[in-house]
Amino acid sequence: MNAAQTIEHRTGRIYDFAQVLTIKVPAFEADDNGAQVEIFFNDRSRHIQGEITVTLFGDERAADIGRFVMSAYDACAYRSVYRPEERT
Repeated sequence: MNAAQTIEHRTGRIYDFAQVLTIKVPAFEADDNGAQVEIFFNDRSRHIQGEITVTLFGDERAADIGRFVMSAYDACAYRSVYRPEERT
């Protein structure tokens, strides 16, 4: 089982200020086929929150997960969500 983690992913883009995605990955248990994991992200620079579903195996680095999120984000392949407790 992998522990829950919070990742700060710097995209290198500038909007009102530097775009840094806060990404929350819940704890999960992967088998030989991986695990379907719901990942939440918050983009404070553009006031966007969303979720994506990805298959993780437990050996991904934070940068890999950041790229998964950015790929879905850029393709608009995420579910828009609103979590007021995450709006900082």
